[in-house]
Amino acid sequence: MEIALVSKSSLRIKGKSASFLVDPQSDAAVNAFLLLNPDEEFISEQAVTVSGAGEYEIGGVKITGLRNEKKRVVQYSP
Repeated sequence: MEIALVSKSSLRIKGKSASFLVDPQSDAAVNAFLLLNPDEEFISEQAVTVSGAGEYEIGGVKITGLRNEKKRVVQYSP
């Protein structure tokens, strides 16, 4: 797994079968965008945008989104 800082507030997570961009500032070639700030909105026609609590599976990677009072928490399971 490769984790890289893309900007001050965004990072890219790349695994064997999928890649993700956390809190994106611009569109990129990834499987999904993960938004952690509840006030953020991001729309992409190229990839899935995960912005709420729930269980997701994208590219064989299980993602669990949890919500607390202020922020979202995301767990990854390759």
